[in-house]
Formats: sequence, C-alpha cells, structure tokens
Amino acid sequence: QEEEGMTLLKELSETNKENIDIKRIMINTYINNKNFMPAIDLYKEIIDLVNPLDVNEIHTEMSNVFVKWAKHLFDKNEMDNCFKIFALAIQYDNTNAEVFYELGQVNAFIKNYNEAILQFKKAISLKPNVSKYYLAVANCYEALGNSYEQKDSLMLAVNTDEKNEEAMYKLALLHNSQNNTSAEIKLLEKIVALNPKHLDAKYQLALILEKQGNKKDALNLYKEIESIDYDFKNVQQNIEMLSKEDESQGL
Repeated sequence: QEEEGMTLLKELSETNKENIDIKRIMINTYINNKNFMPAIDLYKEIIDLVNPLDVNEIHTEMSNVFVKWAKHLFDKNEMDNCFKIFALAIQYDNTNAEVFYELGQVNAFIKNYNEAILQFKKAISLKPNVSKYYLAVANCYEALGNSYEQKDSLMLAVNTDEKNEEAMYKLALLHNSQNNTSAEIKLLEKIVALNPKHLDAKYQLALILEKQGNKKDALNLYKEIESIDYDFKNVQQNIEMLSKEDESQGL
C-alpha cells in the first residue's frame, strides 16, 4: 500500500504546495526506499517556504541525506559517485562533523588511512567532545603501526567519554603490549565494573590475575564468563586446569 500512499501524498502536495509536513512525510518515505534524489528535490521546495533563518537547518538536513546517499553508493561499490555525493554533503553544510566522520570511515575501509585521519581530525575540530572520532583516529594509527599516536588518540577518546568501553579495551591491550600491567588492570577493572558482560575484558583480566598467581580470583572470573558464554575462548580449559590445582592452592 506504500505506492498508493505515495500517490495520495503527491496529490495532496500538489493541492497544498505550501504544506511542509506533507513534503517531510514524502521525504522520509523516499529516504527509507533509498530514493534520494526526489528527497533532495523536496528539500529544495521546502527551502523556498521556510523562514530564511531556518535555511541553514534545512541545509544540514540535506547534508545528512547526502551522507546516507553516499553510504548507499559505497555499499554498492560505486566509489566515484560515493565521493561526489560526499562533496555535495560538505557543500551544503561544511560544519557538519558527521559528514567528515563518515567520509573518514569510507577512506579507512579502503585503507586510505592518512586521508581518513585528516577527515576524522576535521570532525574533531568541529565537535571536539565526540569520543568515537578519537577512536576512529586511533584505529587508523593502529593500522599504520603508529602506537604512539594510537595511544594518544585512545586516551583522548577515553577522556572524552569515560564509558567508551571499546576505547578503554583497546587502550588496555596497548598497555599490555607495552608491559604496563598496572595501567592495563585499572582499565580492565573499570570496563568490567561498567559492563559485567564485557567478556573480553573479563577474560583478559583473568589471564593477568592467573599469571600473577592470583588463581582464586582468576578462577572466579572464568566461572563468571562460563555462566554467560559456556564456549567463550579457552575458558573451559582454563577452569579445568585451575580446578586441578586443588586444595593446596586454596581453590
């Protein structure tokens, strides 16, 4: 019935040319169907109807539609057209940080990491308090093998959002590679406190405790993991091994 509904909306729009609400319903329908050009055309009609003070807001909405269009083209592997549509997104609102973030994501996916970093840093310059932008930069530096810049970016991601579990876990693993066990433990404990179901963090913490000789607490963590995911990594093997170190170890 969607086709019939759109036909009715078009008829209503023709008889109520200044009704912005009808145009917005049509825009959302077009976008949901990935039919982006008619959506943009309707936005252009809306611009002629709104208060001039609201035009910038409409341009931002159009910019976001262009981003969705570009991502759709990316999914279809139409890379040339994808980048052309991103250029239009920037043209309509060059202060829209999400445009640069999504453009950076595309560049990172095709391993154009240096360009991706530039785009992510542009997003950061526009919105410096968004943790995922710093995490995206860190991921690019990781791919480039630059652990120094990766660490700085991860720390910025964590400082911007102390609940960013992904950034904290990546930073914990980086501390592990640099043999900074105390910093790693602190982060892992924080992650587990925030999210007891973050099994990777819980498992990594258990491994450290076991290595340090704290086998009782390690075993408890392994059992907690087992209660959530019986087949998680080597948790069964680890439980069996620690359980065999019986009463003499106080387990």
